[in-house]
Amino acid sequence: MTRTHRHDLSLGIQCFFTGLIAVGAAFASYRHGLHFALRFGADEATAWIWPLIIDGLLTIATVELWKAAGSKWQA
Repeated sequence: MTRTHRHDLSLGIQCFFTGLIAVGAAFASYRHGLHFALRFGADEATAWIWPLIIDGLLTIATVELWKAAGSKWQA
C-alpha cells in the first residue's frame, strides 16, 4: 500500500466517522430543541420547526464569523 493510498484511506475513514458523529449530534440537538419547545408551551407545528430555526441561526452566525476572520487575515 502506497503512502498516498494510506493517506486517502485514512482521510476517508476520518470523514466517514466525522459525518456519523455529526448526524448523531444533529439528531440529539433536534430532539432536545423539540422537547424544549413543547415543554415551554409551543404548539406542535412551531415545536417541530423550532430546532431548525435555532440551528440555522447558529450556522449563519458561524459562517459570518469565519468570513470575517478570513478577510482579516487576507488584508
